[in-house]
Amino acid sequence: MSLSQKIKKADASPIDGPIGLQDLPVELLEHIISFLPALSIRNLMVNRAFRQICERILYRSIRLPYTPGRTIHLCKTFVLRPDLALHVQDLDVCLQRFYIKSREGNREYALSKSQKRTNGAFTPVEALALAKNVKSFSVRGTSWASERDMAPIRELAGGMKLTRLTISIFPTLSNLEPGSDKEVVSYLRAVLQAQPLLEQLEFPNLFAVKLIGHDFPSTPTTPSVELSPPVIERSDVPNLRSLIATVSVAVLFLPVAPKLERLSISSWGDQISYLLPCSEQHGQRIRRLGLRSRLNDFVAQGDLAKLLSHFPNVETCIISVYWWQKIEDLGLAGSSLDWVSRDIHLPLLRELEIYSESEHTLNLKLSEEQMMELKRSCPRLESVIDHSGDIWTYCPIANQEEVFRLRHLGRLSPDQQKLFQDIPSPDPPSETPSSRIWAIWK
Repeated sequence: MSLSQKIKKADASPIDGPIGLQDLPVELLEHIISFLPALSIRNLMVNRAFRQICERILYRSIRLPYTPGRTIHLCKTFVLRPDLALHVQDLDVCLQRFYIKSREGNREYALSKSQKRTNGAFTPVEALALAKNVKSFSVRGTSWASERDMAPIRELAGGMKLTRLTISIFPTLSNLEPGSDKEVVSYLRAVLQAQPLLEQLEFPNLFAVKLIGHDFPSTPTTPSVELSPPVIERSDVPNLRSLIATVSVAVLFLPVAPKLERLSISSWGDQISYLLPCSEQHGQRIRRLGLRSRLNDFVAQGDLAKLLSHFPNVETCIISVYWWQKIEDLGLAGSSLDWVSRDIHLPLLRELEIYSESEHTLNLKLSEEQMMELKRSCPRLESVIDHSGDIWTYCPIANQEEVFRLRHLGRLSPDQQKLFQDIPSPDPPSETPSSRIWAIWK
């Protein structure tokens, strides 16, 4: 009997009994399990077949941003099981400096050092290098992109084929020693040039308010500031499509990133005069815009409207507002939300999301009149998520053109990220690796 005849016979034969999970194709089973929380996936490791599938899913994305102890354990796992390291595509770890008490007293260790131990064991950076299929990379706890002795981490990142890179700490000009700016720039450009496929670049640290080449004062002054030539070139980021950064970083990448279409800017209020000339020339490319700043920056008359006018093709706008005092103490209780309908005028806007970050509750809501005024300012607007998490949409009224009514769809769940959380750590995030843990590298 030929192979085709056997296949036809198998297809024609009825299936005896119910179909279980193990009868499903491996690809389909892996896709189904990937939607489960990490704790549930761990409980599915009942046999060898399920263990292999679950391990591929659990190690696909690893996020240990604030736990250096767990990062050490992860490195040990990679050394013992290099096959697991090959499953990792998203890697977010912490390689900070810390002190270990020894007989000689407190001695500083840096997890980024590349020297071999006396017994030939791997260092943490060498262990992480076993993850050869990483597409998204982030190292927290150290300014690895700018410090001279962090070359091992830069070499580690340079050996990867990344589409997403996060640089969590980058120095300000005030923190740099004289003459070291060119060296720091060379480090950053070397990292970028090693990633021709890079599409997403993130500088999430709010303390990095300055970058080499643009020495911005904390408060804009009236006289024009002469900017030095750009330190980033078009060849450094040929495929960059998404950028998260402060103003000083954004103005460096906007002119040289022709494919940039998603931009998120933090703390823009004090430096808006430096952002406006750059956004006026290059803001037309942006389709998704994120703004995060103090409440005072949004309330200020005209600043937000002037900034948004330079991004006329934005279709999705995400606004995050933060404040540290009570609204009453800021003297903004009556006008804290007026800026939403007053300053947002985007002709192509379809989705608007507004989030608040504060310990104090804002007991105010957008009125129906403000929501309808927002629709008139943004005629293509389809949905709004307000600061309280309520989801609104505009429904057309039958037989009436350009007449809409508001419809409340529901509220965002505060536990929406719970599904994607990692397995809980037995150690608190702030705990540094103990001498017992560190012993595996000695």
